[in-house]
Amino acid sequence: MEVTITNISKIKQGIPLDVILGDELSYGTLDVYGRLKPDETSEYGFTAYLKDHIARGITLDWKPDNTEYITIKLYTPTADEEIDAYYAMVGRICAFWDTLMMVDGVEMDLREFFSGLKSVKMFNRERSDAIFNSFFTGERTKYVIQCVMFPLSIGKDEAMRFRGHHEVFVNWLHDKQKLDIYYAAANFYRGRDSIHGRYVLTEGVVSIFPSKPFVPRGLIDPQTRGPLKCDYYLTAFYSPNSKNIIGVTDYDNFIKRVPKDKMIYFDCDHVVIFALTFDEILNIIEPPVDKD
Repeated sequence: MEVTITNISKIKQGIPLDVILGDELSYGTLDVYGRLKPDETSEYGFTAYLKDHIARGITLDWKPDNTEYITIKLYTPTADEEIDAYYAMVGRICAFWDTLMMVDGVEMDLREFFSGLKSVKMFNRERSDAIFNSFFTGERTKYVIQCVMFPLSIGKDEAMRFRGHHEVFVNWLHDKQKLDIYYAAANFYRGRDSIHGRYVLTEGVVSIFPSKPFVPRGLIDPQTRGPLKCDYYLTAFYSPNSKNIIGVTDYDNFIKRVPKDKMIYFDCDHVVIFALTFDEILNIIEPPVDKD
């Protein structure tokens, strides 16, 4: 859902952040990998979210000095609590400005907008069911969704759990995103004849890594102006104690050599790697020789 609110007040003033957020919402902006940078805004606006119900997020095209309009987007499927927060946000903005409101391109007054809240929640659940049912009709094998903290990937195993159980899905969204954890993403480097991606694992830090490395959706090659294509991937290991990179290895070898008791499933595209010691990292870089 997209709502554009135009200010028709005689006195023009921008909307303060505290009016937009109210008492319950937090905010941040996303980096190029879809990871949240808390308490920051960008030239494009920001994402608002509920700390107690972290889901898809509400995105706003907002600048503090824009006195003319604001555009607010809600993504489904999401948590009902996020829908309620979206409607409350629209109400606060319309109370602050004299407004003209467009909802998905249709002019609407505030009373008519709020009368549709129940229908939007019904649509939210219907969309949830439609997405997860599509795994079992052959239409879909994976569903990657941008969320507040980072993207999440849903496979058939997750879809089986979520199918017909919307609350299980939204609880999963929150439980994954509330973790105090580093979401690893590759930086890309151009050599003479190739481009490689490099992930970094830091000693002692619990991290999310992809099962198979990939170029994030929408990343552009600045030379070709087309989608970035990566030739190979590496993992570098950083030690805070030595304040240096202590080694580099091929990404696939890295994933294979992580101790089995230090890695668990996170979603259909990612694993969690628990904090590795310096010695465990050295065994990944240079595995011990089998003397037999």
